[in-house]
Amino acid sequence: MSKMLRSLVASVGIAITFLPGHSAAEDAIPVELIVPVVDEAGSATTKSGPDGLSYPVYRVADQSPLFDAVRDILDQEPAQKALRFERWARQRAGKAPIDEPFHLALTQQEGGFPRYGCWIVRGNEPPRFSASGYVDLVPEEGGIASGLFEEIFVHETGHLVLSDLVGAMDGRRTSKFHQSMSITDRITAFDEGYAEHFQPIVRNTTTNPAMRRWMQGVGANDLNQLWLSDADANLRTDGVKRNIFIHAKLSRGGGDLYDRFVASETSSVFSTSELLNPQQMLASEGVVATLFYRMVNDDELRDSYAERTFYERFLGDFAGDPKQAVEPYDNINLKIMEAFVGMGEAEGRAPLIRFLNAYAAKFPGEAVRLRKLFIATTWGAVTSRSLADAFVRHAGLGQRGDIVGFRRENPFQQLVEVATDTAVPLDAEVGPELWVTNPGFLIQSSPWQTERTVPLSVDLNTASDVEMAAVLDLPEDQAGELVRLRAHDGHFDSFDEVSAALPEGQRSRLSSRLGDP
Repeated sequence: MSKMLRSLVASVGIAITFLPGHSAAEDAIPVELIVPVVDEAGSATTKSGPDGLSYPVYRVADQSPLFDAVRDILDQEPAQKALRFERWARQRAGKAPIDEPFHLALTQQEGGFPRYGCWIVRGNEPPRFSASGYVDLVPEEGGIASGLFEEIFVHETGHLVLSDLVGAMDGRRTSKFHQSMSITDRITAFDEGYAEHFQPIVRNTTTNPAMRRWMQGVGANDLNQLWLSDADANLRTDGVKRNIFIHAKLSRGGGDLYDRFVASETSSVFSTSELLNPQQMLASEGVVATLFYRMVNDDELRDSYAERTFYERFLGDFAGDPKQAVEPYDNINLKIMEAFVGMGEAEGRAPLIRFLNAYAAKFPGEAVRLRKLFIATTWGAVTSRSLADAFVRHAGLGQRGDIVGFRRENPFQQLVEVATDTAVPLDAEVGPELWVTNPGFLIQSSPWQTERTVPLSVDLNTASDVEMAAVLDLPEDQAGELVRLRAHDGHFDSFDEVSAALPEGQRSRLSSRLGDP
């Protein structure tokens, strides 16, 4: 760790033990820090790009203690690994130039964002347009010192990797705010889940002393953990490692319907005796993140290498034995990237399933192993209802300490049978998306916004009882009955099936709310 970052950590009052820093390799990916060019009123400026659209104008950042601390983070292993993946993705996608520095825009827009296209001013030179992807982050001292800046930078760079290789994904997106513990939609879950799986990896490998103390359980501040964003951030590591996101959340809170909606969305309390339904699993970024995390840590997938020519697609001219030149973690990530490329030709009812099928098609020798990993992670819920029921029974026996029943009901053999039967689609239990929007039930764009301005839009095959009541204006007992009816078969097959279950006077209301607001 640099002297500058040590000083910054001390300045925000974090008690730490310093650990040896990571020495950047000679071939480190260079990063150029850029900041907005502002007008006389202090507003960020924009300029039309070659395509006629408006793009932000940045200038190369000056030296400062804060920015020196950022540069130190970008030289560390987690950031450099993400930057290398982003460069390999651009190489595979044919998006030149791959030899220019990566750009990190340091702005005051809260959050982190992957972006494409900007103008860059260097000294007295005229602005130069760059169509490449870059990351936009706020350089907040506390986040830099705590390790969160490093973690979010890698997360946002992961979004660029996926976007470079997959492009825009078509489909409906919910109007709800996304979190690791929320059910959103199949596209958001895949996009965010892939980016989120890097966060526990960063925490595993960081040299940031404050984060290392946190991971050791000796740097915790219980008051900080009460804030929603911190709870979400910690779940992205702890929840992924414990595979908690496959479980339904326990309902909490009283108040009116909106209070219960917010309480349900922000709850991080899970019931290990109840699984999400198949549609909910595919719409959970936490489930997706867990699967990617398990993939990149699976020895069999990591150690299975392709032919030398495969690596040339990402690395350019390549000589020698891939096993000697490409470390296992890089190897599995290159194969994941190649599967992203193949998603457009793969079958499946959700991006995650298309990715898995594309991976199996690209690397058929690993198909059964990948099926086992997916089915074991989801307890079979997406693929085989009988297997999911067996997992739940097994879990119940184990939680009660019933050793005889626990041994008798072990679902492992059934898991092997389902995983090796490649004729069974991975999404065999998944139903259609049935989108409904209630323009009269407005929600916050994020939990910390005070105004409710966004109409609630949800898939009826993922909706909780509270969401069902909100989006269809139903009494909660009727909404609960709809959810129980859906659970009987695992999903609704059509809007007609939902309509038939509603009282006659409420069916026209459903018809008026189909699709977008």
